[in-house]
Amino acid sequence: MNNTTPEIRDLARRLLANEDRTSVDAAVGVCQELRQPLIKLAGTEGFRALLSRALSLAKTQDPLLAGLRVGADGALERFEPLDPQTSHSRWAEAEVQLIAQLLALLATFIGQPLTLQLVRGIWPNLADEVAGGGNNS
Repeated sequence: MNNTTPEIRDLARRLLANEDRTSVDAAVGVCQELRQPLIKLAGTEGFRALLSRALSLAKTQDPLLAGLRVGADGALERFEPLDPQTSHSRWAEAEVQLIAQLLALLATFIGQPLTLQLVRGIWPNLADEVAGGGNNS
């Protein structure tokens, strides 16, 4: 099941590109940035459930994510080392799948306008890009 739209995937790419990290660590960073505001909104268990579901959906689309899990505190964790044979661009696409699933689920639960408002609050430097729904390619 892929419930992400091209706009959501584009937004996920922009958020990941904004992270100053490499490999799957960019997805960890984006999830960490979203974690505190969403814990305030839904509690730790609510955020953990949301991220767990997003990870589960993303794993069905991309098996590279099999080495990730959601910790008891809701943090995204890597429990298997990255395969050095996998290219950076291939990992980047797996990350997009995960973050897009998370954003799509969030938009389903709280609506796209509130999701975009939340994203703009966390990443104000992306405010202009996010304001258009991620269509400024």
